[in-house]
Amino acid sequence: FVCYSGCDQTIFYPIYQKVLDQKNIKLVTHHWSDNYLKGYDIYTQLDKYIYDNPNCGLKFTIIGNINNEFKENSKATKMIEPLNNKELADQLRNNDIYITASRFEPCGFHHIEGSSCGLPILCHKDSGGINESCVNHGIVFTDFNDLLDKLKIIINNYSTYRRKIDYNFLSSKRCYDSFLSFI
Repeated sequence: FVCYSGCDQTIFYPIYQKVLDQKNIKLVTHHWSDNYLKGYDIYTQLDKYIYDNPNCGLKFTIIGNINNEFKENSKATKMIEPLNNKELADQLRNNDIYITASRFEPCGFHHIEGSSCGLPILCHKDSGGINESCVNHGIVFTDFNDLLDKLKIIINNYSTYRRKIDYNFLSSKRCYDSFLSFI
């Protein structure tokens, strides 16, 4: 029996009529841990790509406890300190696409909050259990170049990926009901 996590959708909810501005695409991730395995190799490459290509139309934000090496070397990434649930959800909704390059997590929670805010997901192939809960509304990538390729797919099919988000699956109520029925 697998009981997938869910989040409080009175806090983490989407903007339903959101339209993607393809000239100003806002990517976001958030982590409580600053561990390098949270995806900082990919985030470093993304930061460099955006810095080297100022007209690429991409912006990237990391929210949370940010890796010190990344902080010191980042040139284009907006960094926001950890936020409480409501502030975090408001920040997530201000973005378009959620990225998690985290590795080997049994199942994180950050991608659930991002998806619940209406953001399609790009997740690393080695994300562990994260991939399982993003199968309908996200795309798995293998490395940075593949991330850029998969990003184009989501951008070109943005409304389709947003429609695929199963908010019931992501809800804490579904999680609690599932767990209680198992017990």
